[in-house]
Amino acid sequence: GVDIASPQGTLVVAMEDGTITAVYSDALWGTVVEQEAGGKIWRYCGLESEVRVAAGDSVAAGDTLGRLLTGDAESSGESHLHLELLRDGRYQDPGTYLK
Repeated sequence: GVDIASPQGTLVVAMEDGTITAVYSDALWGTVVEQEAGGKIWRYCGLESEVRVAAGDSVAAGDTLGRLLTGDAESSGESHLHLELLRDGRYQDPGTYLK
């Protein structure tokens, strides 16, 4: 995964069209949203607990998922999005998809 520094409250958007497969709370990452998109799984970590999507929702690239929270336990206190990408169960570099 990659860490993308952003201020608290920054909107987090879907990387591509797909379906939300899970929304859950994690002790290290805060709220996590998982999205399936064309055989890939995107994992957006470090969101506030009040997200705008639920499991089963369809989303388009650029749709808002939620907002960043401040300083989850896995960080040094600086607000950031932890973004992961899996394809065929293997971690990929999400940076190759960032513009």
